Formats: sequence, structure tokens, C-alpha cells
Amino acid sequence: TQSRSSAASDVYKRQVQICPGTYEESFTIIRDLELAGAGMDLVEIVGDVNTTVAVNGAYLHGHDFTIRGGEIGLSSGSVSSVDDGDILLLERVAIEGAAEFGVHVSDLSGGTHPIRLESCRITGTDAADQGAGLYLRRTEGVVVDTEISLNTAEEGGGIILASSSLQFEGGHVHQNEASMGGGALLTIDLANVFSRLVIVDSNWAVSYTHLTL
Repeated sequence: TQSRSSAASDVYKRQVQICPGTYEESFTIIRDLELAGAGMDLVEIVGDVNTTVAVNGAYLHGHDFTIRGGEIGLSSGSVSSVDDGDILLLERVAIEGAAEFGVHVSDLSGGTHPIRLESCRITGTDAADQGAGLYLRRTEGVVVDTEISLNTAEEGGGIILASSSLQFEGGHVHQNEASMGGGALLTIDLANVFSRLVIVDSNWAVSYTHLTL
């Protein structure tokens, strides 16, 4: 059988390998790419308050690295429909200390699920306004065995779904805070949230109760 990672490699074709170390830079990906780190504890990409890795009109399979101080942002650009596969696939990626969103995906369609996170960690996002560890807008995603924790915002500490659907299979959403609403999850339609084996605890918001799965 073929693993998801090897199947993804066939789709993305181009591979950039990141050697162990700390890199201070931000960049935009405009061609289909596999971004392969040496390990979450071995590769650190230090960004600024804006998007550290921007993906525009391309497919990205990123794995085994940490981003500190910035987000991974993906928008539709010129991406066309995919019959089988993910437009954004992140495996064993940590996003720490972003200023607005950890992972931000908007206006995306095509693929089995446009976004898929596996064994990732999104923590320490600190947004002055609306923000979240994971922000999905007009798209759909799958999150597997992923931790979303210690994120703070005015609205939507952990996860924001704006006209989006999310399938959550295993993981931990905890200690996220919102000064207004949505400590763990902010959404207007709970029918678009499907969860299994997810632990949600110690999230806090002043108004409208956070979602407890």
C-alpha cells in the first residue's frame, strides 16, 4: 500500500529539503511543492508579524518543521480542481506565536478535502482582533491528531469557521481564550463540524459559550 505522504510526493513533484537550523525569512509559494523539513525540533523558520509562508495558486505538502512568529496562509489564486488529494497538506508542522492566525485558508475548493492537518501543533497565537489558531473561510478541512492550544483573540481563540466545514479526528483543543466569543470554536453553523476522539477543555470566552465536543 502507498502511504499518504508518498502519494502526496507523487502529486507535488518538486521537493525542497530544509536542513536542520534556524532560518529568518518569509516566502511565497506559487508552484506545486513538497516542503520537507528534517524535524519539528530541528528546523525553525522565524517569520514576522505577517504571513511567513504564503501559498498562492499552488498545492503545498509541508512536513517536519516549525514556524515561529508568523502564519501559513493559503488563498485560491489560480488553483484548479483536484480529483484526488489535498491542496494544502501539513504533517508534523508546528506554528507558534503568530500575530493573527496560525493557519489561514480562504476561498478554496477542489481536492478530497482542500486542507488537511495531521499531527500538527498550533499554539501561542495572540490576535488583537478576530483571530485563531486555525481560520477557515469558505472551504473545508480535516484535522487529525492535532493540538490547538494557548491561542488568544477578541473573537475565536482556537478555531474560526466562516462558511466552512471541519472534520476533526483526534487531537486536543485546550486553553484558548476569546475576550468576546468563541474560546475553542467560533462558528454560526455547528452542523458543519464533525468530530471524533477530540478532547476540548479549559477554553474560555466572555460571551457565547465555546463549543464542547
